[in-house]
Amino acid sequence: MNHFYDLMQAHKSDPDWMISDFKASETNLLSKEELDLAKNTMTPEQYRQEYENDFTAAVVGTFYGAEISAADTERRICSVPHDRAADVFAGWDLGIGGATSIWLYQRIGFDWHFIGYYEGYRPDSGLEDACDWLKTLPFKVVEHFLPHDSEARELMTPNTTRKEFLENRGLNCTVLPRGRVEDGINTVRVNFNKFWFDKNKCEQGITSLRMYRTLYDEKKKVFSKAPVHDWASHAADALRYSVMAMPDVNLRSDWKRPVLRNLKVVA
Repeated sequence: MNHFYDLMQAHKSDPDWMISDFKASETNLLSKEELDLAKNTMTPEQYRQEYENDFTAAVVGTFYGAEISAADTERRICSVPHDRAADVFAGWDLGIGGATSIWLYQRIGFDWHFIGYYEGYRPDSGLEDACDWLKTLPFKVVEHFLPHDSEARELMTPNTTRKEFLENRGLNCTVLPRGRVEDGINTVRVNFNKFWFDKNKCEQGITSLRMYRTLYDEKKKVFSKAPVHDWASHAADALRYSVMAMPDVNLRSDWKRPVLRNLKVVA
């Protein structure tokens, strides 16, 4: 996501600019034989970058790069309205001195509809700002899923845990048990083909998911199993908690599932 990408994003709604995205898989300008030859002589990342206009393909070691690209191709990053017949859930990542990230989502049948995303960076008032944002929503969030360390003390009120801080402001909160990060990432990947994202309301979160990555060890020629903890990891962690909280996902047998109150989805 370089200067050219930033330029496109800055002017995509500017009537004085014309921006078109022509993917080789959609235009039929190149024959299938020629595209197959390119696929056989390039890495998947090189092919996605050069033939499918994928700005994230050049980022080595992304966890969800291919999944996001598929969501783009399948038009699952679009307008995703709130469904009044289904409950809204929130998956949180609570950073001390870092970002507070929240995904809002609904379960519509087997699909996941991500209808909003929030991220705030003020360590002295991060939870308060998040609560203020939640008050602006035109719907109620029935359950807030918090990471396992939510029993830690809140910086603003040292005698109150962060879970208690949120519950004192009227939020129904469930603290998730600790789980292996790699298991959670794999669970997200398995379910990603059922994810729908609101293009505008989740834009910042989607950008973070595109850039969530691991490091490549040039000497050993292998990728690290651990993700890079940077600005992109907050949204990815919140998404992971959102997915792992649901009772119908396939997780390791030692995962202690939270007990949900009256889970309501639309068939």
